[in-house]
Amino acid sequence: MKRKSKILLSLVILLVIAITIRVVYINDKFPSQKNHTYAMGQEMQYKGCTMKILDFQVGSPEICKDVLDEYDYNKNFGEKPNVPNASKKVMLVTVNVKNNSDTDFKPSGFQIITGNVSNGTDMNLMDVYNPKGYKVKSNSESQIILAYTIAENNVTSKKWENFENEDFAISTADRDNYYLLKLNK
Repeated sequence: MKRKSKILLSLVILLVIAITIRVVYINDKFPSQKNHTYAMGQEMQYKGCTMKILDFQVGSPEICKDVLDEYDYNKNFGEKPNVPNASKKVMLVTVNVKNNSDTDFKPSGFQIITGNVSNGTDMNLMDVYNPKGYKVKSNSESQIILAYTIAENNVTSKKWENFENEDFAISTADRDNYYLLKLNK
């Protein structure tokens, strides 16, 4: 029995050493992403572009009613898209993008975050708010509006009542970097 115990203990020790060496190797070879945090109004460098958040609105779907009413649905959709209902909140982020690269830039992968809830862009609202498209041509500058919706059932009722006063941020990442753009002033 003693011999079996020694062999088992030796195997466990070897396994622990092997796992430790592997973890150290992976952390050394593939370091974690660098975190970059920006406040509203600060310029950020991302994929050859200089980006700056100019404005942020959050509220009921009424904040986008005028734009939705004026939109030429027949030209773009053939029918009127659904207006977000009262069980959703709308967030509109105006971003100035100066594309310094030789390729066009399309702002994809930007998520809105509040507390433990995150959501991607609402593509219908993105099309409405950016009728000329939201791709920024190479070596040009443009303002785009990132549009988001979050449903009531994603947050607690207490948080929903005071939703407009929550802290918001937009996040995105590439292989080496994580970007967090804080939206509250």
